[in-house]
Amino acid sequence: MADDIKTDLFDLFLGPKGENSRYFEELVSRVIRSHADLRANYSKDDLSLLEGTPGSQKLEEELNKFLELQKNNLPYFHPRYSAQMLKDPTIPSILGYLAFIMSNPNNHAWEGGPVTTEMELEVVDTLLKMCGFKSGWGHLASGGSLANMEAVWAARDYYGNGTVFFSEVSHYSWKRICKILNIDSYDEVAVDGDFRINLDALEDALKKSNKPLMVVANFGSTGAGSVDDIEGIIELKSRYNFHLHIDAAYGGFF
Repeated sequence: MADDIKTDLFDLFLGPKGENSRYFEELVSRVIRSHADLRANYSKDDLSLLEGTPGSQKLEEELNKFLELQKNNLPYFHPRYSAQMLKDPTIPSILGYLAFIMSNPNNHAWEGGPVTTEMELEVVDTLLKMCGFKSGWGHLASGGSLANMEAVWAARDYYGNGTVFFSEVSHYSWKRICKILNIDSYDEVAVDGDFRINLDALEDALKKSNKPLMVVANFGSTGAGSVDDIEGIIELKSRYNFHLHIDAAYGGFF
């Protein structure tokens, strides 16, 4: 069976046993050398601020302590670990993070981070195409919770306040967000045996609501990976006139 697995896919990961560690070391060294050259060639006439032989015994001691400490982490990287959705990061993502964290650019606007802004636009365009949109706009948030907050914030400011509905297996951030944004009320709706939002229970809740604002549909719930009946929710949307938000932070790429 292993022969059927595409080999080049595993070239993009360090590997559960660190099989690609030597290759990874070479790539990391290339990233560091490239950044060192960038610094060395910027304003070449400047004198160096460092004197003597570089190195810090204290730093090395603390690094050794730190490396020992991280061994106590859970084995998120291993394919046998499935308690949470945290998985092995790819080599390209680690290299990209390392390459840019050494210069620490600001991504708030093009003026402060022109390169990362161009990358953000490229990523958004890729996501639009992946979802089948011919045009659109978006930006990258720092994480799922902030993205959820922006979604409620935008819906509230556009449609006015009201009730937000989400299933009882939805991400915990939804309740906190509703409180932070002063949402009139929220309703945790029961799920069925497959951990999908119960459409009958959702409709009952919609009927009782004075003003339904938004329904959150899970495309991969945090705890169970369940996908709500999107088509069924869209049918309810046509009758109860709410904003539909699909939380695809977990399952969107699948």
